[in-house]
Amino acid sequence: MTDATPSERGEGATVDQREPMGCGVRVATPSSGSEFGVTPGGCDTGIRTQNWAILCLSIIVILAIGGNVLVCLAVCYQRKLQNMFNYFLVSLALSDMLSAILVMPLSIVKETAGK
Repeated sequence: MTDATPSERGEGATVDQREPMGCGVRVATPSSGSEFGVTPGGCDTGIRTQNWAILCLSIIVILAIGGNVLVCLAVCYQRKLQNMFNYFLVSLALSDMLSAILVMPLSIVKETAGK
């Protein structure tokens, strides 16, 4: 064989079947050595990680609200649990629940929108 370029031999560019960063964009690469090719653009995996972060933080908020509601309901409906110490725990549960309702969602928005 001679030292012919791929285009002279009738070979065109091949398509790399690998998907860079899992975003579904195929990259055209040269068969060998020429300066032909398309670089992947617009592929942002940061959005996927951001969605997972939002999901995980939202689950934490929901669990915090649900757990504090259960504490309040247990003290409210069980006569044996109605003593001064448990009223203090209900007070803490209510303040924690308000924090989970009012503060945590705004913190999630701030953290994820700021990136």
